[in-house]
Amino acid sequence: MTSDLPTPQPNRDRSARLAAIVCSLLVAGGAVASYALWQRVALDGMPEAAPSRSEPGSAENAPDAAEDTATVYWLSDTDDRLELVEGQVATAIAPDSDASTARPALSGLLEATAPDDAIDAIPDGVAIVSLELKKDGIHLDLSEEFTFGGGSATMQGRLAQVLYTATAGDPTAALWLSVAGEPLTALGGLDVPQPLTRKAFEANFSL
Repeated sequence: MTSDLPTPQPNRDRSARLAAIVCSLLVAGGAVASYALWQRVALDGMPEAAPSRSEPGSAENAPDAAEDTATVYWLSDTDDRLELVEGQVATAIAPDSDASTARPALSGLLEATAPDDAIDAIPDGVAIVSLELKKDGIHLDLSEEFTFGGGSATMQGRLAQVLYTATAGDPTAALWLSVAGEPLTALGGLDVPQPLTRKAFEANFSL
């Protein structure tokens, strides 16, 4: 006699149980991973995003801002006579409370190269030893190279360059000029009044 009961299918039942077990493991594993991530965030905070690389030419990689400019004085040879010529040079030294605009201007003058159509009567190697702004004027001490070489016209020219550059911010200011720590009373064959002012220079020199 033939039975109406369905024939058992052991392979299908086994596959179903295996699938159920795998799903349970996956769910459990996901829960463990989620719990671990939650613990990490709770202890360390949210992980930081990797920093982005700046593209060339971006603001982060842009060159430093342009240097400041300072007013300086060169010389020009006009009809065999030296005359002062005002110019502008770049300087990395900002005006300060010590000597206002005199320090950046004089530093720019000593470090810059004169334009092709101008003359620089200051010898190479001249450096600022000290510079102070006091109640009676600007006190400037230059290195000994300032006295090297040149005739009377050249000596007058370099005095004018330093005086007018130092007083560019205040044309009425007085300049007390020293060389290697000693007051400069003579340069070549020229007597140098102390202090130097633009008015005194015009009265004593022919430049």
